[in-house]
Amino acid sequence: MASTIALPVRGLRLAARAPILANPLNLVALALIAVFAFCALFAPLIAPYDPLLQDLGSRLMPPSLAHWLGTDSLGRDIASRILYGARIS
Repeated sequence: MASTIALPVRGLRLAARAPILANPLNLVALALIAVFAFCALFAPLIAPYDPLLQDLGSRLMPPSLAHWLGTDSLGRDIASRILYGARIS
């Protein structure tokens, strides 16, 4: 007669989680997802400009200290638009 070992449920959860956290690449991916979620949740506090505000005098500007990723053809800040776009996705 074959004998079986019954593992407690908690042991199975730890056993399933251990390989995921052991790989450094998984930790990097988890950190990136956490940063993305943080930016999406707190976009109104992080974004330097209103994503819909048009400034035709500042259109198609390259990245600078004022506009981290530059501006689009209507003068809207690209970094702010990406942060607010993360909320939707």
